[in-house]
Amino acid sequence: MIIVLIMSLLFLPCCSRSEKNKIIPEDDFYEILYEVSLANGLMIVPEVRNTFSGRDTARHYYDIVENYGYSVEQMENTLRYYFTRKPKKLIRLYDKAIGKMSEMSSIIRYDNTIVPDGREDLWKNETTYYLPDTTSNKKLCFGYELRSPGRYTLEFSTTVYPCDQSFNPHFSAFTCHADSVGNGVRTVLPEFKYIKDGREYQYRTFLLVEKNKPLYLRVFLYDHDNNPENMIPLATIKGISLFYSP
Repeated sequence: MIIVLIMSLLFLPCCSRSEKNKIIPEDDFYEILYEVSLANGLMIVPEVRNTFSGRDTARHYYDIVENYGYSVEQMENTLRYYFTRKPKKLIRLYDKAIGKMSEMSSIIRYDNTIVPDGREDLWKNETTYYLPDTTSNKKLCFGYELRSPGRYTLEFSTTVYPCDQSFNPHFSAFTCHADSVGNGVRTVLPEFKYIKDGREYQYRTFLLVEKNKPLYLRVFLYDHDNNPENMIPLATIKGISLFYSP
């Protein structure tokens, strides 16, 4: 894949004189390589590939570069620099990016049945979701009745990629009395706004249920303000747990 990227960039017109000496710093260059590798892997997924079938594949990579504040010409210069002067360093950076992807894959396969501190995990749905999702549950909306008194903790991690088209993607949730879901007074939980930078962020929110005051919890793991609704999301939400402690 990296060869494809290099070739697609090297065949661009020569950069201007002002861009000649502009090389992307190594740390940012590595992150770009990582996200390009990740994007390439996502395009293997049939649902994702079909969603973006009408778009030039190279455009996905250019969007990643530009999201970091660099031009395609700067990326071309950087690739030329490593390819001609530091090819072994380029291979090490790429191998490091692949290693990070493998590590993430291992985390996804982690046995979620292991619950820390002896807490009970009440989450009964899938623990990992990839967007765009093929189901009609576009906002990943779920509801749970919390009748036992105690502390409930919702934990999850989210990665939103630069190509995500959602407007204001965020987590939202509310509670109400479990016996008056339709017309009860709602208490809104703190909102988490997601960042479209391809990095993984962990989130946690908790609530207390008092004796004889059961609650209904409604969560939107990928809420958004899209209008129209046909904007295409590109995100991963994983490690979802709803822990209960008496």
